Amino acid sequence: MSSSEIQLDLAFAADGDDCLYGGSGNDCLIGGLGNDLLSGDDENDILWGDNDATSSNGGDDALYGGAGHDLLYGAGGIDFLRGGSGIDELYGGENNDLLYGDDGNDWLWGDNPDNSGNGDDQLYGGSGDDQLFGGLGNDILKGESGNDRLSGGAGDDVYVFSSGDGTDYINDQEGLNFIRFAGVTSLEGLTWMRGTATTAGSISHNETGKDVLLCSSTGNRVIIPGGFTSGFSLEMGDGTLYTSTELYNAALDFRLYGDGADSLSCTSGTDIILAGGGRDIVHGLSGDDVISGGDGFSAEFINQLRLYYLSRLTTFPFESLLAGLLLAMDRDDKLYGEDGNDVLDGGAGCDKL
Repeated sequence: MSSSEIQLDLAFAADGDDCLYGGSGNDCLIGGLGNDLLSGDDENDILWGDNDATSSNGGDDALYGGAGHDLLYGAGGIDFLRGGSGIDELYGGENNDLLYGDDGNDWLWGDNPDNSGNGDDQLYGGSGDDQLFGGLGNDILKGESGNDRLSGGAGDDVYVFSSGDGTDYINDQEGLNFIRFAGVTSLEGLTWMRGTATTAGSISHNETGKDVLLCSSTGNRVIIPGGFTSGFSLEMGDGTLYTSTELYNAALDFRLYGDGADSLSCTSGTDIILAGGGRDIVHGLSGDDVISGGDGFSAEFINQLRLYYLSRLTTFPFESLLAGLLLAMDRDDKLYGEDGNDVLDGGAGCDKL
């Protein structure tokens, strides 16, 4: 059977290059070993690119789920899978596959469900809160709009973020991985914060947490549970690469927020902001400042700060950071450090400087 068109609830193709259309209703389409086109159309469909689940010699298939909650499995060959609207599950199978979740909260897996396959896959979540798993191989993952969870798995993977992509989580401790921010051409376009990730897609700011939140000037929010490892590098929109060590040494805006309803400005300077308990309003503008809200700021604290951050700020003298030092002790302080090297000490009470 070659180049045939079938509109049935259950359709099998032979070894030729076939076109199967499910039409309305819940369909099951199985493509065979050729290069097949399978389209589920409406309702909840199952599309299987090849009739041998374990074959690595299957055809290069194109699977379109259409509307509804669909299951797409490319199996062997270099396959193209598109979920369409609805909550879909996509499995690329063997070889190098291209997967698009489209609308809905989709589940995309580059390889086989048992984690075999070893293809270099490309996964694009589309709109919705998606989960993307690259599996084996060197994969490219892009969650797109919505709050997505991305895991490249084994191999050297690339995570791509563009304006409007929402808040995404990266979970990947294997291989040499890259985070690519389209539209961001320098480290001044990034702010990173460390603490403990929350279920609400944010960071609970504290000194002991190891999770990292990256914010870009294009509106991206990327949470990395466990923080940067030696296997992570950052790629700017112009192709410039920074290793995880260089990121620490670049003295990005680093913020640890404690208890209290603090209002803090995001700047592009080389600021360290530690806003402790109480209702502090801190504006760290341009300049090399250390800003601290909270209950006390002693010489011992400065020494601890020096030891703790010196390894991360080796390209910038710690003493220069202390040149602009704002001290906010107890509650309800407002400190505004303008351009230049300023020292503001609010002390106890309701102060405004």
